[in-house]
Amino acid sequence: MKKYSALLLFVILFTVFSAKAQSRWVEDSQMKFKISIPANYQTNQFWDGSDKIHAFVSPDQNVAVRVRSIPVPANATVDLIVQAFSQNIIKGAQQLVNQAHTLNGLSGKLAAYKWKYNNINVVIGAFYTIENGIAYVVWTMVPENLLGKRSAESDAITNSFTVLADNAQTSTSTQTGGLGSLGEISNSQTTADIPVNIRITDLSIGTEATADAQIPNPQSTIDPLTEKVHLVFGYSGNAKGKTFIVKWFNETTNASLGDSPYFPADAPSGRGYASLNNPGNLWPEGRYRAEVWLNDQMQDQAWFDVASTGYSDFSNTSDIVSSVPDGYFELVSDDACIEHLAPSGYQVTGSKPGQSIWGDGSGLNMVQQVIIKQTGFDTFMSEHLDEIKNKGAEIIGSSSMDVNGLPVYQYLYKYGNSIFVYLSTENNNVFYLLGFAGNVSNEERAIVFSNTIINSFKKADCPF
Repeated sequence: MKKYSALLLFVILFTVFSAKAQSRWVEDSQMKFKISIPANYQTNQFWDGSDKIHAFVSPDQNVAVRVRSIPVPANATVDLIVQAFSQNIIKGAQQLVNQAHTLNGLSGKLAAYKWKYNNINVVIGAFYTIENGIAYVVWTMVPENLLGKRSAESDAITNSFTVLADNAQTSTSTQTGGLGSLGEISNSQTTADIPVNIRITDLSIGTEATADAQIPNPQSTIDPLTEKVHLVFGYSGNAKGKTFIVKWFNETTNASLGDSPYFPADAPSGRGYASLNNPGNLWPEGRYRAEVWLNDQMQDQAWFDVASTGYSDFSNTSDIVSSVPDGYFELVSDDACIEHLAPSGYQVTGSKPGQSIWGDGSGLNMVQQVIIKQTGFDTFMSEHLDEIKNKGAEIIGSSSMDVNGLPVYQYLYKYGNSIFVYLSTENNNVFYLLGFAGNVSNEERAIVFSNTIINSFKKADCPF
């Protein structure tokens, strides 16, 4: 079943957060600390390898506070924490102050830096301490021109940082990544030398894939009439900010068939997805290979054969495998003359000129947007991403690829507690964007949808 929508102009959505005057305690029983945060601040927490990070941002995005908790071995020192943080997290910052300091009974170091973040001159204040096997970096970032007005606000937050009294038996992590295992780094090393502990746990290929990146019936032999081959893989370790690349090859002809990027969610583990299309054509019979790459290194690979299974007869259309996987339907934008998959259950919940919003009641919205073409696609995307960053959002990842003859960009960004995962292309003299927007808790689901849909983009037979 195909659904159609008509759009004319392009609008960018950002979440508006209401202001409140109260403060509240944020407590982490795992990392054994608490900190008092204004109630109107946006909050988030995530993992960077073995490091746990709490992030807090003021409603106007001008005050940012973070607490990085790092399980460390017994030989770790505060000076090593200072060195690794400045060399890895705030690389290129100019140190202004570095002195001994005591905060709420915690002995450590207090440092200040000047830095350029998103082309804005900022001032950073950081307190470093180690308590019972956990290193803490409590740091703030404020634009330099607002320091006089906002420093008291940021100081009040950091001054409330307290380690909980029952933190005596915290175990030491053996994971790497982030700033973890600092005590094992010599003075000549930096955290850039630490390998990220990401491992492929399973890998499957088949002609059908579910929305949660599973292959119901893994196959090693694919019929030549199959329109799409799916690959899914599981992985352990937080791969936030990195990109998995699935490389496809025809081994029989020694030909590369293209690459499929996958942007991982911010989570300790996850599942990845890629697919290879050959709509309306017979696959050449032979041996094929798919490789999963990360950090310019191959992590795993799998093979499949294309061979007739007894129903490769174009005259028998009832035997042709459908290109629409379970959990999706075909959606057509007649303005852009673009056809692609969309998740089942989504219905239009709101619209305005140039924009349609779809929902399924989960809180993760699907957004269609169209803008009349005024410039080249690459120029448009460059200006679009710059505008997103200038509005205070964090670009997590972006990639471009050719899909069925269409140039397609995929990009992810965060704005406060909201995640945005978008696909964009050009056709019919317009730019077409399809995105998923919602709370960061929906990040993995949004990425799965996006990575499923990207390979289905193609030009449509427009109704007019």
